[in-house]
Amino acid sequence: MPLKFSNGSDFHLDEDHYFADTARCIEWFVEDGIRQGTNLFVLNGDLTTYKQTIRERKFWVDAVIRIADHAPVVLIARNHGKELENDLYPLAKVRGKHPVVLCTDPDFIELDHVSIAVFPYPRKEEFVCAAEDGGFAQAFQAKLQEFNEQFEQWHDSYRLFFGHFGVTGARVSSGQPLVGRCAEYPLEPLLSLRAHYVGLSHIHLRQQLGPACLVCRLTFSLRFQRG
Repeated sequence: MPLKFSNGSDFHLDEDHYFADTARCIEWFVEDGIRQGTNLFVLNGDLTTYKQTIRERKFWVDAVIRIADHAPVVLIARNHGKELENDLYPLAKVRGKHPVVLCTDPDFIELDHVSIAVFPYPRKEEFVCAAEDGGFAQAFQAKLQEFNEQFEQWHDSYRLFFGHFGVTGARVSSGQPLVGRCAEYPLEPLLSLRAHYVGLSHIHLRQQLGPACLVCRLTFSLRFQRG
């Protein structure tokens, strides 16, 4: 059975700035995925810009309920607002026909015929400690190697990786390289991942960094089949 998944990120829904326009984009993402028969929805961070307001949270709760009634949902935390703390927990508790999985730390998710490695934006204290120890890149590489070992156990499944962080060599929306603006990981370990697809967010410019490695903002759907 071919896999079709819809991957969206960096929506930055903001009650005070272009709320209606952003809401329409998100509604299109949901309806388009349902119409195309998406098997999996991934919301890869930055659902809002600041701590969620009541209006923003209500909108996202309604959206996630609609999505979860159609397919499994993976929620990935990011650096804006309070997603690494508690903003996403109400969304993870919604009830639909399919599960809603919240990832605030690196995790490996096993669904029917799909294995998903997830690497959210690092918590500030983790980033500072790793940087001081000089082991930031090493810790990242070790975690990705662990993901590869887990992928090997699921070699007959679709293997996906989603992360929300900066990558060395990536360009921002102005076209300039991303340098020293955020938590930034090396590209090489990502290129070594034994995944069919590597989807990254946080950088607001769609670009391809390798054969299976894509940095994107906003939304799209993919359909692929092994073999």
